[in-house]
Amino acid sequence: MDDNLPLNQHTSHKYDQELENVRSRVLEMGGLVEDQCRKALKALVKSDMELAEEVATSDHKVNEMEVAINAQCTDILALRQPAASDLRVVVSIIRMAADLERIGDEAEKIGRLVKSLEKKRDRTTFRSEREPGFRDGTVGFRCASTN
Repeated sequence: MDDNLPLNQHTSHKYDQELENVRSRVLEMGGLVEDQCRKALKALVKSDMELAEEVATSDHKVNEMEVAINAQCTDILALRQPAASDLRVVVSIIRMAADLERIGDEAEKIGRLVKSLEKKRDRTTFRSEREPGFRDGTVGFRCASTN
């Protein structure tokens, strides 16, 4: 074995690429979910039916990404049999993808809720100014695990 090999690299360059690829995919998924959440809250606060419809119908992208990420992780687990830190990374990615998918589902529910609430409520009684962070229709949040 090469004693000069850095600790964060493996003897197989392809294995490193597979890990980086799946990591990049989950970061991309996190960005998509964050965008969905922002749009859902903006649709709620601004009563934007077009945006609510977009959020309510775009959840399939997140679902497809979760399935693809899980398939990639399963392949890595089966073919590479990672140990120690690599195993923790792969298992963490699987869990993050599942959590992000659930968050995306909640954004979708908000989109559907906005559409149903529009028919039932008097918008003049809803004041977003009462809620800090809702003034511009978004909430300033960042997922530290994806940055």
